[in-house]
Amino acid sequence: MPTLETLHKEIDEIKGNVEKILFILEDEGELTEEARKDLEEARKTPREEYISHEDVKKALMK
Repeated sequence: MPTLETLHKEIDEIKGNVEKILFILEDEGELTEEARKDLEEARKTPREEYISHEDVKKALMK
């Protein structure tokens, strides 16, 4: 089970990625090559490695 610190770090990274994608979409209306690479890499992550919403809530409530 990931620690709260690990979860926080991962959430911050996700927030940064989303902000980057939103900025690019608003600015250009299209994803840059770098954003496409990041998205492609994220899509390769097996679903088994994802942390369920319920597990995150449980970890945060401890």
